[in-house]
Amino acid sequence: MKFILKLLLAPLMLVLWIVEWALTLALKASAVVCVIASALFLLSGFFYFVDSNVQNGCICLGIAFLLSPYGLHYLAVKLTARFIGMRMLLRERIYG
Repeated sequence: MKFILKLLLAPLMLVLWIVEWALTLALKASAVVCVIASALFLLSGFFYFVDSNVQNGCICLGIAFLLSPYGLHYLAVKLTARFIGMRMLLRERIYG
């Protein structure tokens, strides 16, 4: 019975592994781009504050926070980690 379950879930495990690989690659590639964009928004936010445009400065600093490693990137890393954990649990229960 367990052998049949292994055979039936092998394609699902392959798809989960490919999705995990794609998510990890996308996270690594987007980290560099988001940090550079975050730095640019941070600088423009400070320039807006110096120019006495507080509303635009706050908007730029909010966007800079979302693009920083503690914003959306952190959320994406946490979701990817949950996805990897789900795949590992499935692999352990069925193949372990």
